[in-house]
Formats: sequence, C-alpha cells, structure tokens
Amino acid sequence: IRDFKKSPEDLQIVLENLLDRRRKLPRWDVYEYLPPSTDQLHQTRNETLNGNEQNKSLRTGNKVIEKSKKENKMSYTERKLRERRDMYLEATNLTAPHHRLATVLLAHLSDHCAKTSNPLPLYVGWEKVLEAGMMPMERTLSTSLYVLSLDEGKESDRSDKGDRDVVSEVAMFHDALYEPTEKTIALLVKSLVGRGDAAGAEALLESIADGPLADLRHRTTSPILKLYCEKGEIDAALRLYHKMKHTSRVVMEAGTYSDFIAAVAENGYFRS
Repeated sequence: IRDFKKSPEDLQIVLENLLDRRRKLPRWDVYEYLPPSTDQLHQTRNETLNGNEQNKSLRTGNKVIEKSKKENKMSYTERKLRERRDMYLEATNLTAPHHRLATVLLAHLSDHCAKTSNPLPLYVGWEKVLEAGMMPMERTLSTSLYVLSLDEGKESDRSDKGDRDVVSEVAMFHDALYEPTEKTIALLVKSLVGRGDAAGAEALLESIADGPLADLRHRTTSPILKLYCEKGEIDAALRLYHKMKHTSRVVMEAGTYSDFIAAVAENGYFRS
C-alpha cells in the first residue's frame, strides 16, 4: 500500500475490483490451477523438455536464456496463475502493479477477518483469487484457512457456497503452491471423510508416508478409522488400526478404542 500513497485513485480502482462480485471472465474453479494427473504431468514435462531442445537454436542472448530458466522453474500452478492473471488484466485494463496491490489487500482482508472472526468476506476474496489468478502469500492462505474453518457446520451464506467445500479448495490450492502442512492435510482428510471417502482419505495419508508429515496425529487419522467402522469395512479398519498403533505421534484415545472394538464385535469378528 505504501507504493500507492501518491495515487489514491489506484487504490480505489483496486478496491472496487476486489469487492465487485460481477465476473469479468468465464469462471475457473480451483481444479484449473491444480496439477494434472501423473500421466498428464509426465506428458507435460516431456513436452516442455522437447520444446526446450527445439528452442536452443533460437536463443540469441542472455536475457532470453534467463527468462527461459525462470519459466522452467515455475510450477504448473504458477504458470496457470500467470496465464489467468494476463487474461484478467486484459479484460479489466488493470496493470500489473494494480494486480500486486490486490494481492496485498487480500492479505489485509484475511487479517481483518481473523481479528473479527468473520469468514464471510473471504468467500468473495477467494472467488477473486480464482478469477484474477492471484497468488497469495503462504501466510495469507494459512490465515484464510483458519478463518474459513470457523464457518464449518454453520448455515450462514450457504446459498452462495452451494455444495462447494471452500475450505478444502483453499487447502488444495495452498498445497499446490507451498509445502503441505499438518493443518492442510487434516482439512483435506476431513473433507474426504465428510464425503464418505475413507479410502481416498487413507490414500492421501499414504501419499505423504515418506515425507515430514508421515507421523500425523490422532485427530487426523481417527476420523478415517471411524468412517471405516461406520461403513462396516472392518478389514480396512483393522489395517488402518495397525498403522495407527505403530505411528509414534498417534496416541489412541479411549473413545477410539471402544468404538473400534464395538464395530469389530458387531460385524462378527470375535465369533469363534
């Protein structure tokens, strides 16, 4: 904001665009920014490498080479964000500095919502992130996740959100740009469990089994175990239970034990 003190009209322009619910472009959902499947990603990577080989003969100066190196370092999500940003700037006649200022204002918005425990403005802000191809700072996304989590289970503003799980959208977006955290993984597990997808939630944990988040806490794994038990999938529940038993940071709670044993008994696993 300091950069725009001498141009208050720029600040006003950005505020009007940031708070305007009217779309300037056809809608992109969060999946437009997420990396494609492994096979597609492998194909994209090969196309990039082939393109680099073909372009070697066309590079005529250090500036071109440095630009190419910088672009190659960009993630899939960053490239899609840049593509969308350029589309948005063309459609709105805003400038790159305006776009950067909007990202700064989004950070202030998330901080304000955290202080007031009011998540509703962030639903508008999230739509602007998707529409304008904004790349918030990691801290902004983490703060937004905290505030949006306050709204879980409430009926407020449900007409705007429909069946969407905005919290999991922001968590996926965060993990596509930055290193996953225990918070984002826990939110995604919760979302999958809420949809009844215990196997998908367990697969998500398996995908980070060798990483720094391998030893997740009880609160992350126990909802999956509970869902397996509720669905009568006891073999899967037993498999997960043994994993939890051998995970150092998972301390099994009495309620988890009793529910698990009750489900095993109800499904006849204690019969001789």
